[in-house]
Amino acid sequence: MVYWVDCDDSLLEKSLRANSEYFAVLCRMHLLFLLDLHSLEALLSTETSSDLGLRCVPTSNRQKHRGLLCRFNRFLQKSVFSGGFRSTTTPQPPPPMTTITLTEEFGDSLNELIDFLGQKTNLQSEGLFRKSGQKSRELELKRLVCEGAELRLDSVDCRFNAHDCASVLKSLLADLKEPLLTEGHYEAHCQIAALGREPASKQEYEENRLRRIQALQLAFLLLPMQNRKLLLKLLNLLHRVSLSSALNRMNATNLATMFAPHLLCPRKMSAEELRLKSQSLTGAVAFMIENAPDLFRLPSSLSADLKEFLKHSAATDEKAEDEAVRTTFTFCDRKRSNDADGSDTTAVALAELFAHVHAMPDSAKKRQLVKRVDFELFTFVFLFLK
Repeated sequence: MVYWVDCDDSLLEKSLRANSEYFAVLCRMHLLFLLDLHSLEALLSTETSSDLGLRCVPTSNRQKHRGLLCRFNRFLQKSVFSGGFRSTTTPQPPPPMTTITLTEEFGDSLNELIDFLGQKTNLQSEGLFRKSGQKSRELELKRLVCEGAELRLDSVDCRFNAHDCASVLKSLLADLKEPLLTEGHYEAHCQIAALGREPASKQEYEENRLRRIQALQLAFLLLPMQNRKLLLKLLNLLHRVSLSSALNRMNATNLATMFAPHLLCPRKMSAEELRLKSQSLTGAVAFMIENAPDLFRLPSSLSADLKEFLKHSAATDEKAEDEAVRTTFTFCDRKRSNDADGSDTTAVALAELFAHVHAMPDSAKKRQLVKRVDFELFTFVFLFLK
């Protein structure tokens, strides 16, 4: 059985352009069958939402399709970093940067650090991400990154080594306004990690592993675009570092210990809570590092649904917002409802109600009904599957 396929950027972009909200609903509905209900509810109610690539969607379409997933479309305001020059004097500590918002420009600077660390000789540096570099060089490098200056890490006269860059990368991730996986998705990631606990057999272990990978694939698709891009680069780097653990002595668990607070932990988490949950959080991030090559692929079922959606959109003149969510996993396809026999009347009624509510014009009443109907439908599906 094919569980996932290579991520087709053109398929994602076409889906986002056609209707980014529909795309998010599909991801959420597929997550329904992998996570517990209360963890999915965290994704439904999050206020730290993603733009899901809305920068690719024309403004008119954004206005037309608002409502169904408006909670996912309030992305944090972009901050602008002022220009600067390379200082020739003794470096001074950079200004407090505890509320950095991840912009495209800032992400590019972090990617430059990641690319430098990904060089073969740097990957093999013993204690990479564990050992610190020289403090004065770290301060200068961090200032250059924050100012958006040219780093020139590959130049012959570059003064920064792998440990300098690794320490600064960790420090800048810690300074982000929220963890890279976002605080709104924290509970969902806790539930994803719980999927792999206490398997009864090797077969069950493998089934749980595949479910965790698919759940992470879907959760990553719901991230803000800049978060997803940086996460892709970072996890691939950490995966490559772990493959050289015989030389650098940094396996996936060691790296996860270093990065779990920056990737996953809410900024307001207390030190005591972090201590109590450190083992499970480290395990969750270690799993991401070990399986990084598969986490940015598409679940085959979602890929099929997206292709069907694009095919249907191209073949009809109906407005996208008037469509029920069509997915291989749900009862929400009108055609299935019409074709169903009388023995499945509850499923048919719920499907028709779901389709009707989601096709209503955007309003406060609709948002209340959506939340209630989603809850009832999700509850029914879980009882039905059990």
